[in-house]
Amino acid sequence: MARQRFFAEWWSTTVVDAVGKDPTAYPDFTPTLRTAMRQEVEAMIDDLVFERRDDLRKAVRADTLYVNDELAVLYGVAGSFGPEIEAIELPPDSPRSCLLSTGAFLSVMSHPSTTSPAARGKFISQRLLCREIPPPPPNVSNTIPPPEGAETKRDRFERHTSDPTCAGCHKMMDPMGLALEEFDAIGAWRATEQVDFEGESYELPLDLAGELDGVAFATSRELAAAVAENPDLVPCVTRQFLRHALGRELEGTEEVAIDDLAAQLAAADFDFLTLMRQVAIHDVFTTIVREQ
Repeated sequence: MARQRFFAEWWSTTVVDAVGKDPTAYPDFTPTLRTAMRQEVEAMIDDLVFERRDDLRKAVRADTLYVNDELAVLYGVAGSFGPEIEAIELPPDSPRSCLLSTGAFLSVMSHPSTTSPAARGKFISQRLLCREIPPPPPNVSNTIPPPEGAETKRDRFERHTSDPTCAGCHKMMDPMGLALEEFDAIGAWRATEQVDFEGESYELPLDLAGELDGVAFATSRELAAAVAENPDLVPCVTRQFLRHALGRELEGTEEVAIDDLAAQLAAADFDFLTLMRQVAIHDVFTTIVREQ
């Protein structure tokens, strides 16, 4: 669907159709579940953005979940559901919070058999907040070291980032990615992380705490709220959509359009359709059209 195209490009969630998982670790990751994951995100966009024209920031943090029978089982949602996606209101104690807790996002931003805090955190930093993360320096490994004992991913990441050459970039990704560790590689909630070391298996408690620009969070839901309220989110949405509309990166003086369009989006209570309309009539877009 054309109106879904921007979100599919921005979030990469449609890639879930091609994602593979280790069948031993995730036997329930079936083709029908992958399809439901994609449909969940599409239903969220249709309902929240285009039908209700709600605050676009709720795509990051909202109290509505979109599930069918398979997703309800994965998410631990009680009730009777059929094969079609339907919207339900989340209870206050739910760990879920729209995009960042969807099976599509969490599956795409994971490895075949394990989670990837770096990929998840990098997505938030680059795609939602438009913060550029430089590539690792030459001859520096970006591989997280194996466990030296009963260590969680947080423990291993902290050892890796003790190297000053790694710390700067990882600081922009890891706190946010580690807050999402309460979801496994296909999006099921978990209270502990299973760690195997020297033939023994351990269930270790998760530490999700971190901060984003001085705003502390202790759960993935609190992280989602921090991202939704971050002042960089709306300009980033604007940048991403303008880039999509132009079909290329912004150039020179076109950068000044971001602040103008972001202000108009905020003034319209963050209604995405207003942004679409304002981009279509903005000088930065109409000038290009006239020149073609």
